[in-house]
Amino acid sequence: MLKKSIRDSSSKSYSIEARAYDIVGIATHNFWVLRDEKENVLGQLHGLATNPQMRYYR
Repeated sequence: MLKKSIRDSSSKSYSIEARAYDIVGIATHNFWVLRDEKENVLGQLHGLATNPQMRYYR
């Protein structure tokens, strides 16, 4: 997991996380998570399932 913290003009703190779930060892589901200062999930942006060995997308 990769995490980057940011602040807005009202001094609220947010973090953006790059997440990935393994899918039965054959692919990975990649997505981003936006969290507030209390670690509540505010939103998610999902990507495609990928297979790094075969280099294709599902």
